[in-house]
Amino acid sequence: MKIENLYNFFFIFLFFQIGNIFSQDFHYSQFENNPFFLNPAMVGNFDAKYRIIANHRNQWRAITVPYKTYSFSLDGKFQIFKMQNTKIGGGLQINSDKAGDSNFSNDIFNFSISLHQKINEKYTFSVALMSAYQQFSIDMKNLKFNNQYDNHNNFYNPELKHNEKLYNDNNFLLDFSIGSLLKYSIDKKRNLSFGLSIFHINNSKFSFFNNDNVRLNRKYIVFFGGNLFWKNFEIHPSLQYMRQDKFNELDLGGKLKFDINNNFIFAIYAGIWHRWKDAEIFLIEFEFQNLNLGISYDINSSKLIEVSNGKGAFEISIIYMFGKMKIIKDYYKEVCPVFM
Repeated sequence: MKIENLYNFFFIFLFFQIGNIFSQDFHYSQFENNPFFLNPAMVGNFDAKYRIIANHRNQWRAITVPYKTYSFSLDGKFQIFKMQNTKIGGGLQINSDKAGDSNFSNDIFNFSISLHQKINEKYTFSVALMSAYQQFSIDMKNLKFNNQYDNHNNFYNPELKHNEKLYNDNNFLLDFSIGSLLKYSIDKKRNLSFGLSIFHINNSKFSFFNNDNVRLNRKYIVFFGGNLFWKNFEIHPSLQYMRQDKFNELDLGGKLKFDINNNFIFAIYAGIWHRWKDAEIFLIEFEFQNLNLGISYDINSSKLIEVSNGKGAFEISIIYMFGKMKIIKDYYKEVCPVFM
């Protein structure tokens, strides 16, 4: 068998497995800087009233057409009437992911609502529900199939029909996810957080061939994070474990904060994470007055290093927080004079 025919046989095999391949979610290495994808209970869970986040990831440039992912979100939190210990969070997120020669497109619109209940001075518990509208499509114009090779003249002819048919090359689905988060405040500066989230709880169909057996697999995420101090260092350890069908991912590491306190940059963070049996993630993050800028790069250390030359993914995140919570006082508790 000729090399080019062998290559195309392999490619066609991958193409027909596309429902299984792409039923796994795309992800971000800066997982803490994308709360919608980490845990919906983190939506509206921050020290301001509103937050805007923009993320971008560019992956596998050394191997094929780069996988490009973009996310943009807006979330906030609000007090419920006069209950100062209860906050409602809510937010919207838009995601766009383009992958490979087929220009596989996966666009997701997330809406999340969360409840944050302060139990006492030490513990705060949060729960959330997230709904999503997801549209996925594929463009077969740039794909090459075995039927398009002219064996008589020994060359590839794009004018020949490939005779491959999809049931629908543009599909959509509705998706639902839930999340919970427990935060333990050691004091005003130190805290620990533990979260559990479940994505795609309704197992929506995710197939170009109308195959009921190809579903968007449930994804389970366990998260641990903290804000700690050791001597003069502020430490932010974090861990993320994901499981989706047969796929597992473990990210563990953290970042150190270095105070600058000049008129422009308040602090600089330097971090490193290890993605188990896959990559090392290096991060540098700049903190301004109301804005954080994070830049990271993955260096591949798995078997894929033979073709990637160690190159992985470039990622950037921008977080802007603004507004102060307005506390609604319970005026009915004030003592008023009684006139006879």
